[in-house]
Amino acid sequence: MEKQSGFVLRTVASVLGIGFVVLWFFPVASYASERWYSKQQAEAGEAIYRANCMSCHLEAGAGAENWWERDTEGRLPPPPLNGTAHTWHHDLFTLVKIVLDGGSRFGGNMPGFSRQLSAREIVDVIAYVQSLWPDEIHDIWAESFPEDASRGIPIPDD
Repeated sequence: MEKQSGFVLRTVASVLGIGFVVLWFFPVASYASERWYSKQQAEAGEAIYRANCMSCHLEAGAGAENWWERDTEGRLPPPPLNGTAHTWHHDLFTLVKIVLDGGSRFGGNMPGFSRQLSAREIVDVIAYVQSLWPDEIHDIWAESFPEDASRGIPIPDD
């Protein structure tokens, strides 16, 4: 009996030790409820998205089919923005620059919107795009860009 209880204690200790190591190296984040934008920003961004982005990036940011395949001119079609492609690999500064300057730097055809959208509208449309991301994708993004996740996009007062 004593040998068996020693074995049980060692097994429990091993499992707890492995759990501690996993949590230490892969901490569970609670970013899902801590998004940098408000519900109102995301709602305003949806209207801006529908007027300026949806014709290419499609409903709810679905993006073009085979978005990773270049066309005959070597350009990439509009990628999904809903968390199923690579948008979440970029920090907020890069996302703002893409909206302002367009996607040619990344091999796409997206035009820049620096003359069409105000700073507030750009922030709102990025908020809408991020609102499309599942919590798991947002959490990965937030862990990769913690400063962006906590402060959002600073913009001058209107």
